[in-house]
Amino acid sequence: MVSIPMCAACGAWGAGPLCESCRQSLQLAPERITPAGVLARAAFRHEGTARLLVHELKYRAAVRNATLLGNPMAALVPGEARVLVPLPRSVLRRVRYGVDPAVELAHSVGRIVGLPVIHAFAASLWWPSHAGTGHRATVRFTPIRTVPDGALLVDDVVTTGLTIDSAVQSITGHVVGALLATASAKIGSARDRHSDDH
Repeated sequence: MVSIPMCAACGAWGAGPLCESCRQSLQLAPERITPAGVLARAAFRHEGTARLLVHELKYRAAVRNATLLGNPMAALVPGEARVLVPLPRSVLRRVRYGVDPAVELAHSVGRIVGLPVIHAFAASLWWPSHAGTGHRATVRFTPIRTVPDGALLVDDVVTTGLTIDSAVQSITGHVVGALLATASAKIGSARDRHSDDH
């Protein structure tokens, strides 16, 4: 990987991709089982440095962050995974922010572990965001390609796991799990009703 002079999180000059302080602040996320029984593995908790890296990727098209996050995500890819399937961002958000974070992360992980990326879902024109409002949003996926067994879903953030479960219901092949950059600190709470933002 090409050395980056500024820290991608705090902007410290000459600190490389991530300065020592920001690296030390990253908190590993525990595994989680979604309501439908899908194993979701995230590299980090969605807080501090990790949250900032995801935010910059999602809303400022900081694609280099996909590489920074892709490396620790790659270490969580299960051995039975055969293909990576990103959960697409809505068309309007992709146009507005100039990036689809799940796609960037999937390709980053795919390059590292040598797995192909399959774009199995059509991106919706718009999915309303209810993150932080206390409302439960249902994201519906439209499959456009057949997915073979061994599919590993890829997304940037998981909160309730409902988006993952919706995607699994749309796939005919066997899904081995979901791979995320970050997971909400409230991910294990039954009281959490925030939705994933696409």
